[in-house]
Amino acid sequence: MYHKENLTKLKKLDALAPEVMKALWAFDKAAVADGAIPVKYKELIAVAVALTTQCPYCIAIHSSNARKAGATETEIAEAAMVARPCAPEQQSHTRRTRFPTDYFFLNLQRVRDWD
Repeated sequence: MYHKENLTKLKKLDALAPEVMKALWAFDKAAVADGAIPVKYKELIAVAVALTTQCPYCIAIHSSNARKAGATETEIAEAAMVARPCAPEQQSHTRRTRFPTDYFFLNLQRVRDWD
């Protein structure tokens, strides 16, 4: 089950696989660094992807980061709505892995409630 406290377990991975985690954190930082696409837009993209993949940790982290990068609640909501048609339950070719529509809206609530 999703618990925000689980994110603290990443420190254990840092200790157990330091070189791999160092590379992971470097990639993570580089992926959302300012570039041709500004940080705010990258985080809004990440919010949409997280809602589509339905990862509660990613939803929480990227919605918070989007706000820190200057995204408004309206921009976050629009990014979420862009993701909605791409959600697994909307795709006929993913019927084997259908998720209830309510789950999308639960995750949308997580976007709003993180901070």
